Amino acid sequence: MLDESSILKNFEGKTKQQIIDAFQDTPYKLACTATPSPNDVMELGNHAEFVGIMRSNEMLAMYFVHDGGDTKKGNYILDSLTPFWYIWTMSKSTISTFQLFEAVPNQEAARIYLESRLWPNGVICPACKAGERITTRKGGYYRCNACKLDFTVRTGTIFERSHVPLHKWIYAMYLLVTARKGISSLQLGKEIGVTQKSAWFMLQRLREACGNDIDKLQGIVEIDETYIGGKEANKHANMKLNRGRGVVGKQAVLGMRERGGRTKAMHIKNASLPIIQQAIHNHVAVGSTIFTDEHGAYSDLNGLFFNHSAVNHSGGEYGRDGINTNSIESVWALLKRGITGVYHHVSPKHLDRYVAEFTFRLNFGNVKYHTLERLDSFVYASFNKRLTYKELTA
Repeated sequence: MLDESSILKNFEGKTKQQIIDAFQDTPYKLACTATPSPNDVMELGNHAEFVGIMRSNEMLAMYFVHDGGDTKKGNYILDSLTPFWYIWTMSKSTISTFQLFEAVPNQEAARIYLESRLWPNGVICPACKAGERITTRKGGYYRCNACKLDFTVRTGTIFERSHVPLHKWIYAMYLLVTARKGISSLQLGKEIGVTQKSAWFMLQRLREACGNDIDKLQGIVEIDETYIGGKEANKHANMKLNRGRGVVGKQAVLGMRERGGRTKAMHIKNASLPIIQQAIHNHVAVGSTIFTDEHGAYSDLNGLFFNHSAVNHSGGEYGRDGINTNSIESVWALLKRGITGVYHHVSPKHLDRYVAEFTFRLNFGNVKYHTLERLDSFVYASFNKRLTYKELTA
């Protein structure tokens, strides 16, 4: 507990910064003052930083605009008092579209927001990773005097060489991370005022950022496979493969979900034993307990690397002493509702990105996190990713 917390009032005060740094890892903090100043934005901001609600660079990104002077001298002015109060009055779980628009109203505000996430401790060159010899230029450009690179916050991210303003990108990310079943390119184009083709390219770039989770799952992991694609009976005659029914003409997707944790899923060539077991070894930590159905590809998993138990779906068994695949099957229900109801059709070429979108939303876009945290997770994932239109359509 910090008594007489008005000592935090000075934004540039050394004592204020020492106090904040000393207690930054303390999980529970209470600041008490006999002379609160609810109209003093600086004091409110310093208290917010002390109790861990928001860092100073995040406040600058979300609620302030630069006055055109020297950035290093801190010449920022409050863009609007109203957005600042959102951090105190908004819901504990979400912010509205209206609040997002007021917090990030234009490209300059979006640029500052992204820079605060990409470079929380100052501008860093994306090429040589140096931060000591950086020159600030106009229009959000920077010059690295070490490697002579001119760059912006877009460089080396999914936003690179895009003509779409950054605040429209932020809104697209907000929509994708909060829409339970996704958003179509046609709808996104209408929402942000771009063509359907541009919106589709934006969404594919965002989906590219959703993949590449390298951490292995552990503990109790449910594993199952499903198939994406239309029924042969519903296809036009010239589209039918005439090789029977069932999974003919469909694409296999393998999914893994920790009990109470993360989800991974991927498009696989087929559901054969070598492909499925290789994927399991790549994405599940040794010593984990695996629950599956009776599919033959899981038949010899129990042993040196994993503890394996299965339920016999074909025999009418769907659960036994806590052994079931209900969690991963709920992922398939959501994925198929999204593809059928929102996207209508997904080609095999791009299926992996659509699957990554749904798993990212389950992992980092989960409603148990605040919307701003979910948006931040998306922003962090967008760095060091690049997808060109040529690569996408090749």
